[in-house]
Amino acid sequence: MKTIKENFGNMIMSLGELLIGILLLIKPISFTKVIIILVGTILLVLGIINIVKYFTTNILQAIKEKSLSTGLILTTIGLFCVLRTNWFIITFPVLTIMYGTMIFIIGLKKVEWSINLVRLKRKHWFVVGLSALTSIMFAIIIITNPFSTTTILWQFTGIVLIVEAILDIIALVFESRNK
Repeated sequence: MKTIKENFGNMIMSLGELLIGILLLIKPISFTKVIIILVGTILLVLGIINIVKYFTTNILQAIKEKSLSTGLILTTIGLFCVLRTNWFIITFPVLTIMYGTMIFIIGLKKVEWSINLVRLKRKHWFVVGLSALTSIMFAIIIITNPFSTTTILWQFTGIVLIVEAILDIIALVFESRNK
């Protein structure tokens, strides 16, 4: 039971990756637009809450918390996301490089996890090693961007998320059995 609690966050993260991967594979551009609008709406609401908080809080406390500037910044970013969703789609190649870099860093962290399992003499270390290798390989493909359209790149990203999520879930299951 302790092992399940320790890995609960990682399992939820992996299941989330799996779901997002499937949605990206099915409707890449539409799903991306929905996510951008959803994030924008959340930022907009948080911004408005901070602005209201500024005017309803004691002035000294409001100055200390800087809730007006925070609210204005969040509101501006939120409005941009909601009203200029296509900007993100157009600038996707730049965002892709950032995503690929993030996947590469995650892959390097998985290399450490795999080596830790080898050093602990765990027999299923290779699953994490395969996940690390897959992450690094996919990251390099994403960063070099050999895709002809944004849709294909999004679908490839969906496949990457699905494969990584499945490998991570398998690794977490093996790790929980070893403890």
